[in-house]
Amino acid sequence: WRSRFRSLFLYAAVFFAASFGLRVALLAKSWPSADTRPTALAWAFLVGVFFDMLGCAIAALPLALLLGLSTQRFLAGRLGRTLTIGMYAMGVFMVFYDVAVEWYFWGEFTSRFNLIAVDYLKDFGVVVRFIRDQYPVLPVTGAIAAITALIVVPTVKGVSRSCGAPLGAAARSRFLGAQAGLAVVTALFVFHQSWALGGDNWTNRNLARNGLVALATTFANANVTYDEGEYLTRHPRNVMVRLRQLLKADNSEYLQPEPTDIARRINNGPAATPHNVLIIVVESLSADFVGALGGKDGLTPNLDKLAEESLFFTRLYACGNRTIRGLEAINLSLPPTPGRALAKRPASHELFSAEHLMRGTLGYKTLFFYGGRGNFDNMDEFLCNGGFTLVDERDFQPDEIHFRTAWGICDGDVFHRSIREFDEVHDAGGMFYAMIMTVSNHIPFKYPKSIDIPSGMLGAVKYTDYAIGQFLKEAAARPWFKDTIFVITADHCQRHLAREPEAPAVKFHIPAIIYAPGLVKPQRYDGVCSQIDLVPTVLGLMHTSYESRFFGQDVLHAPPDRAFLGMPTDLALLIGDRKTVLSPGRQARCFHVEPNEYEKRINVNPDDLEKAITYYQGAGILLKDRPNDAR
Repeated sequence: WRSRFRSLFLYAAVFFAASFGLRVALLAKSWPSADTRPTALAWAFLVGVFFDMLGCAIAALPLALLLGLSTQRFLAGRLGRTLTIGMYAMGVFMVFYDVAVEWYFWGEFTSRFNLIAVDYLKDFGVVVRFIRDQYPVLPVTGAIAAITALIVVPTVKGVSRSCGAPLGAAARSRFLGAQAGLAVVTALFVFHQSWALGGDNWTNRNLARNGLVALATTFANANVTYDEGEYLTRHPRNVMVRLRQLLKADNSEYLQPEPTDIARRINNGPAATPHNVLIIVVESLSADFVGALGGKDGLTPNLDKLAEESLFFTRLYACGNRTIRGLEAINLSLPPTPGRALAKRPASHELFSAEHLMRGTLGYKTLFFYGGRGNFDNMDEFLCNGGFTLVDERDFQPDEIHFRTAWGICDGDVFHRSIREFDEVHDAGGMFYAMIMTVSNHIPFKYPKSIDIPSGMLGAVKYTDYAIGQFLKEAAARPWFKDTIFVITADHCQRHLAREPEAPAVKFHIPAIIYAPGLVKPQRYDGVCSQIDLVPTVLGLMHTSYESRFFGQDVLHAPPDRAFLGMPTDLALLIGDRKTVLSPGRQARCFHVEPNEYEKRINVNPDDLEKAITYYQGAGILLKDRPNDAR
């Protein structure tokens, strides 16, 4: 206490006390979803103390190095004292700032820092605008500064005096050695993500974690692939042989005999007249919002009417719980990967994609519309460097914008602008393949006053449905309408419906509609399928033959009866009413999806397990060891 390490001990005391208080507050906030048995809570808090130690080791490292490396003369001088007090005070401030950020982050995602937090750091400008719009930044920051002052000011004199305490070189060496040992332990838990996960209850697992360690773990494992020792695997050649069997359909023929090559020719019959294709990807449109899928709030009258006039998918599932995951699944037709989305990794735009096929092979004009900034979530790097022409908020004139939020321009304005672009392509004698990513159904859920529901999530859903209805009315008067196939789906469910790690199927269930009057026969498709199956199905409806490296299938020709559900660490395969989950630590679990959407743990089905490993490990092999097979 009287040594030069007094400031470090004070900081550690504040860190542990704040971390414990935050854990208690998060438990109270999430009590209904936690395992509240005494033994389960004791485990969460005891493990939490260990992770807090690792977190404190990371956070206190600058101050620890200053104290351990400085000579007595330097530390006792004015500069040494000033640096010590300043780093101590800033450290205390950041502890409480982290508490506030984690509190709000947990409120939206029921999780410690994860890939979303990492991505938000990359997209800092957009996120800052949103935070300023949504949260009381100045009052919270002022309160944190006041708390910091209450703790630091009474201890400044003691900290200053401690800088003059003598400490020999040998003692400093022992201290630095202990720091190095702690750093090694911290690194082991940071880089081996399966060590940082434990327990069966999602809430308890996150309570036990420390936010700073969770953030470091996410950074370290952001670009992992399936076959890096964390997941169950099989011999690579056997996996690829079976993968070719799973992807083979009676209208496909592999181009090479080599079992590690999945390139194949899809024969969809005699060539027909080309059609425009427009895919509308609705932000956070969960299936239970849609009346045609059981929604009770009357939010989607336009989509409900379209469902009766279209090819309507009743059991289609999103591949992930982020926008970029949905766009990736639709465009690449690949299963989700662990860690960061493929679209956020280097050279993602070089992967074989629907855009590449439609533009490079079939000669379509490819367009991507987004009401926000295309650089958010790496969308422009992934989609537009791949070939899409980007139209985002920077391309709108002031008189084209009637309503906007921190996330971007309202859906109605984006739809109206897209009409103009489609007119230009048609007038030039071309065909278009386009995607529109909506933004209005996103926190802060603000939208034009054309909706009879006050600002909120349900009103945002109803507004987007209204905007789609108005768009289709306007499009119906255009000459290109009769030659256009409209696909309407979602990127993922509302985030509050996708928090658990084991990928509950209901929390990935989204609507999908393929609408083209006179071209697509109205019918329901009740089989299990995935976002990755949409483009192959559209190409089948167009009778377009092509060379493919897609994992997706034309559901009307070769019903897949499977869906891929991905979380950052857990990867699931849904087959009928059975779901197999693959997790770090070479774990596998199986669940039966009940009619009421409750999931019951059952014994692992061996055939389902082998299929899950084949799909996910096969995709990992193609993307890592033989990238040209996926390009």
